[in-house]
Amino acid sequence: MTSLTRHFGRESSCEGLGNRRNALRLLTKQELIPVRFTEICRFEPKPKGQRMADALDEFFVEDVERSDGSGSKSLNLDNNPTVLLVWAANSFNRSASRHYQNTFGISAMEWRMLVMLCKEPDVPVTAASPAVGYDKGAVSRALSKLEKLGLAEAKANGTNPRSRLWHLTPEGYELHDRMLEDVLARQKQVLSGFTPREIKKFNEMLRRFRENLDGLSE
Repeated sequence: MTSLTRHFGRESSCEGLGNRRNALRLLTKQELIPVRFTEICRFEPKPKGQRMADALDEFFVEDVERSDGSGSKSLNLDNNPTVLLVWAANSFNRSASRHYQNTFGISAMEWRMLVMLCKEPDVPVTAASPAVGYDKGAVSRALSKLEKLGLAEAKANGTNPRSRLWHLTPEGYELHDRMLEDVLARQKQVLSGFTPREIKKFNEMLRRFRENLDGLSE
């Protein structure tokens, strides 16, 4: 619409164009504006948010052919950022869990709790749950496993016997320190080829992604 703006101004309707029709026909004839005059009159800009949503469609949907030969659309599994993110996270978690279990005898979830208790000793389950991003049931099971292995223990929190504060034992700290070097090596391997600037930008994008998740209904 640059040519229209330059020659005709920013009118939103066709009323009062007068002799501008002749100029428009001339521009169209010269192939400077390859559209019909009536099409220009009907032009209504989309809201900015809608234009952005339409521009993202190429990443989220693709054309497919149904069994009856008719055309349709479905989820794009190759270029969809949300699909790629979930796939990468699931693959990383599965690989980490197998490695940690085979090498150290604990799962990836239990490793996260080792880190949590190392960073914040004497934490209750209610505080640990949102910090690691898992529900209280999963956190409680992981802590119980660490307790059975002698890696963590709990003490009463006030007068409520059901409320306990968890912390690592000396054996828990020893395992944490031993695993840390191995964990860092694996994480650096996953980010092999990324520059520090790219990793920083990647972190910023992931934080924005998490913020957007808060707006989704469950």
